[in-house]
Amino acid sequence: MRILVVSRYTWPEGGGAELATWYYLREMSKYFKITLISGTRNPSRDLLSRVNYVFLPGLNNSGFKLKDWIILTKYKDLLSRLIRAHDLVYIPSKNMYPAALLAKSIDPKKPVVIHVHDYQPITYTAAKFPGIEPGIKTDITYERLEHSMLKSVIVGYLSIINTVNKLAVKYADLLIFVSKRQADYVMSIMPELRGKGVVIYNPPLPIGGGSKRFSDEPTGMFMGGSSKTKGFTLLIGSLIRALRDGVKVRVLVTNYILNGIKLPSWLDGIIKVLGRIGHDELLSKLGETWFTVHPSIYEEPLPYSLLEGLFTHNLVIASRVGGIPEILSGTPMESFLFDPLSIDEFTEKIERSVSLDPGTIYDLSEKSMKIVSDRLVQSSSRFIPIISDLVNNYG
Repeated sequence: MRILVVSRYTWPEGGGAELATWYYLREMSKYFKITLISGTRNPSRDLLSRVNYVFLPGLNNSGFKLKDWIILTKYKDLLSRLIRAHDLVYIPSKNMYPAALLAKSIDPKKPVVIHVHDYQPITYTAAKFPGIEPGIKTDITYERLEHSMLKSVIVGYLSIINTVNKLAVKYADLLIFVSKRQADYVMSIMPELRGKGVVIYNPPLPIGGGSKRFSDEPTGMFMGGSSKTKGFTLLIGSLIRALRDGVKVRVLVTNYILNGIKLPSWLDGIIKVLGRIGHDELLSKLGETWFTVHPSIYEEPLPYSLLEGLFTHNLVIASRVGGIPEILSGTPMESFLFDPLSIDEFTEKIERSVSLDPGTIYDLSEKSMKIVSDRLVQSSSRFIPIISDLVNNYG
């Protein structure tokens, strides 16, 4: 049985969606012959030993979804041959949804699975903000916060082309969502998708059980760079309040920092910017921190950064949005959730974390990790049987 996977990036490029795809591909390769197409020049060596890899130049630096679609069109003949040669097409990348339309135009009976890691079916930017209806307003809000007014205007005009993605998910045979909150919301906007969507949590991270070496002073980790939608501005505000309250704490910041952003000099030593670092180095740093912060103001269905923090025995302080409350329900970490945009609540959670001793932090995270891990294992174990059924029915 042969499966064609079409993705813009392949791990270690990309983010949480690509990390989840890497885990799934490792599992799928045990049961199926996998051909993976992506724009990553140097994928994980471990993955290359498990799949037939096809490099598609240009995808990893195209910038706009429209350019990605043009590249797909450029390689239409190659894609068509590969689609015909495989029994199922699996699309885990938000920029590659149109490949579903190509597959169905070649063989209407060919099973197509789209793994939805965000809100791409209903917004061009794949974002969702609490209290804002999906569409052009969401897209403009996201781009204005993350980039510039100019780009928000451009994306405002491009928003209409998300119709292509909406059409693609309608033609897919199966949509895999990563949280119930995400699935319910998308299908409330597109009720025609009901009956073809399933919720499968991403697999747990195989990093638990390692040695934990708490730093001498209370230290947190924020993995959102300078992203305003991930709560960078909120973090600065909360740290200022914590300092005024006499709380000693420092926070490591990873990921991209936009040019032109300069922190006040008096925050030196309190915020340490590490920038973009490798995954192994990130996990090593998380092995020393006391807590991670996830103050997103937009809804993330199932952020892997939160799981990385939890599975390295950190407290996780997170805004109560998206799939976060769902995945942490019934764990001690529920008490560390706060309302999005509430600096007072966020500051209180940071101060509470700093007041705890490392032993207590370890115990709370261990209890939470076991509950979450069992939840993820039980859910993600459904992935292979569901894919197998689709392939067998086609055959």
